[in-house]
Amino acid sequence: KIAATFSSIGLMAVYLNPLDYMNGDLGVLAPEGVCLLVSDSGETAELLEVMTHLKRHGTARIALVGRSDSSVARG
Repeated sequence: KIAATFSSIGLMAVYLNPLDYMNGDLGVLAPEGVCLLVSDSGETAELLEVMTHLKRHGTARIALVGRSDSSVARG
């Protein structure tokens, strides 16, 4: 819903879940983009792997997590 809302106001946005990333769809992300990460635990293996890729490519990250002490929240 968030990506659809951004798109409706003219901002480029796509929804990409961690399983799509595992299937090679992470090519839609660009270093100059911003990735909004939403997770309750902030600790799933798939999400941590996405974080590694985002950091390596310099993509900015905003995390909304249920646990402020999680790996994703720490960045």
